[in-house]
Amino acid sequence: MNRQIGRLLTGREVCERLRITRVTLWEWRRRGLFPAPIVVGTGNRNRWLEEDVEQYIAQQITRRAA
Repeated sequence: MNRQIGRLLTGREVCERLRITRVTLWEWRRRGLFPAPIVVGTGNRNRWLEEDVEQYIAQQITRRAA
């Protein structure tokens, strides 16, 4: 299985892109409103696939337009 992995975003990058705080990001995650991160390497470093974040934004735009 050779799936091409896109860019990985840090929590800070996700928050900057969405203009939210880290507390909001984790609250959305806890409530199942935002995609789960990928744990990378040692030290529990969380990263989000840029594709997942872009898809989330597109869903919010579609929902708003409906």
